[in-house]
Amino acid sequence: MGEDEATTVTDLKGHQAVLLPLIGRYDGRIIDTAGDGILAEFGSVIHATECAIEIQAVMARRNEAMPASRRMLFRIGVNLGDVIHDESRIYGDGINVAARLEGIAEPGGICVSRQVFDQLSRALKANFRLLGPRILKNIAKPVDVFAITPADGGRDTDATAPGGGALQQEIRFCTAPDGVQLAYSAIGQGPPLMKTGNWMTHLEFDLESPIWEHLYRELAKDHTLGRYDARGNGLSDRTVDDISFDAFVSDLETVVDAAGITRFALLGISQGCAVSIAYARAARARRRPRPIRCGSPHGGRHPGRPLRPALGTQPPVPRERAGLRPIPGARSRLPRDLADAAAHKSARPVTRTQAGPRSRRLV
Repeated sequence: MGEDEATTVTDLKGHQAVLLPLIGRYDGRIIDTAGDGILAEFGSVIHATECAIEIQAVMARRNEAMPASRRMLFRIGVNLGDVIHDESRIYGDGINVAARLEGIAEPGGICVSRQVFDQLSRALKANFRLLGPRILKNIAKPVDVFAITPADGGRDTDATAPGGGALQQEIRFCTAPDGVQLAYSAIGQGPPLMKTGNWMTHLEFDLESPIWEHLYRELAKDHTLGRYDARGNGLSDRTVDDISFDAFVSDLETVVDAAGITRFALLGISQGCAVSIAYARAARARRRPRPIRCGSPHGGRHPGRPLRPALGTQPPVPRERAGLRPIPGARSRLPRDLADAAAHKSARPVTRTQAGPRSRRLV
């Protein structure tokens, strides 16, 4: 603006002349166009988000014809909430949240709140990237924020820092056949390795967990490690109607299809092992997975119950248990560590007081 105010204003008015009619096309109503901003109200959150996506697409095309010094990038925030009408103006926390989301968005990007995501994630073909809860100015409670990128069918996954830096990931969402939203991600580089979902996981917190962080870091050195939160856990839908073995197997297939991988290794941990075996047996004709290495074949059931009801009678499946076939390259000292830990536990029970500052919150 400071270099050539007249040209900047002319360019802005030219963009507005193209963009403002789009709002009416999606049944929106323009509330204000003060400065370089636009405030609009829509009767449908789907229409509002579709309009936002088209605005960014139009601006991307218009910027291609502009020299770099004259390109304009808009940020857009979309929220769903009650508003108060006062003649031609509207007020309310819903407006304030939308304004704060616009400030969080990257230039040329779109940010939406959790309320918007819940409404349109099943109806709109787009990639949603979780940015996490954010503290917004003058908003009492943290707001879960999602960024929208155009649907490209790719994985677009951030790489890890295998040398010891923080593991980074891009979390995406897919929808199971019964409408349950599943959160999944990928970290690392190399041949694909899919970890089957099991109980009590969280895609974000597990990367900071003293229990799981080291395992995931090692696996991500030589693999593209895919993970997802099983239904009822983590960032996936928490309140679901169907918590069954068949649903868990179907969820694994949904995540695999959404991730776009066709040939991969499966890693089963805890009841995830039974889910992996059932999936591998059902997908035998497609020849997708490689052998499963570790986990509990009983899928979280009582250890004395047989595996046969989950797998059927034919063909026979090896009854492998954790530790009988360790992962290649794993440290041989692991069994001794476990034995030492068991002996220490029996000799000196650890209490909350003894744990002190080393205690970590479990989620």
